[in-house]
Amino acid sequence: MRLTPDSPTPAASPHGMTTKSVLTKWRPAVRAVGTNTFAAGLAALVALVSNVLISRQLGPSARGEVAFVLQLAYVVTPFLLLGIDQQTLRDESRREMTRLTRHLVPISFLLTVVFLLVFRNWNALAPSIALTGAWLAIRRSESLRDHSFTRYIKAYIAYQAAIAVCVTVLFVKGNDIWQWWLLPYSLPSLFIIVVEIKNCRTRPLHLFSHLNRGSFRFLPATIATIVVLRADRLLMPTLSSISDRKSTRLNSSHANISYA
Repeated sequence: MRLTPDSPTPAASPHGMTTKSVLTKWRPAVRAVGTNTFAAGLAALVALVSNVLISRQLGPSARGEVAFVLQLAYVVTPFLLLGIDQQTLRDESRREMTRLTRHLVPISFLLTVVFLLVFRNWNALAPSIALTGAWLAIRRSESLRDHSFTRYIKAYIAYQAAIAVCVTVLFVKGNDIWQWWLLPYSLPSLFIIVVEIKNCRTRPLHLFSHLNRGSFRFLPATIATIVVLRADRLLMPTLSSISDRKSTRLNSSHANISYA
């Protein structure tokens, strides 16, 4: 068979694209899906192990206290991000990561002060726990934008490994003080604070120069999603603690009646 100049080559698809060009075109999308799937699977595995160990070590009331702080941190995260993670996916200027995360530490500090004034208890750790999640969210958006996932995957694995190791150590030590079980989730924020302070000293920029109306427009949709997905999880630990306290008071009153 003799090929004419207008004839497609045998390796070409009906649309004129070769198999190699098709693979090259879809490779970034496949890598993005694979990265998100791996991260979600790793987070689910660590969460499963952590929940089992916390449930075996702590009682219902203490477990509810830990769960409430963790869910509160999840709700706080959008107020740290302020839509920067969503804007980064659509930003073609490819701004540096050190600039995109510059606002996280000061806003986290301000929220911690507010939580201390409002709650006056360990719930004030929620912003510091949310700090790491917000930093990783921006790192993920940057990796998806640039199709470069190595740094994000390394950071995410280190974060999940730190949680798994700390939770395992607390379980092996038989620690039943629920405040200590917040340490695996708040400790990684110290690393973020050190990194951001170092970046501020070596690359001085305005802390909030990258925040604008474009990023804020993504905030309402994110908050609505959080409310729909997490409102019940905030209520359940609270109800668990209230139920446990009522049960304790009821048992105490029965004991007093029996003694009388």
